[in-house]
Amino acid sequence: MRVVKKDKMRQQKIQRQEQEPERQQQDQQMKKRLKEMQKQKIKKQEQEEKEQKKKKKKEEENKEKYSIQ
Repeated sequence: MRVVKKDKMRQQKIQRQEQEPERQQQDQQMKKRLKEMQKQKIKKQEQEEKEQKKKKKKEEENKEKYSIQ
């Protein structure tokens, strides 16, 4: 029983070592994706802020226009 368990442990260790480069590659890909998503999120926020500023400016201009008349 002990020999079987040790052999099984050894097999698992070998399997993990074989999979390590693949895991590292997957980790890198996930990190890249995460970074890209964060960049896109920031871009979107900036775009929304610009839109809000434009809207506000336009509203102000409209108020001024109508207040003059």
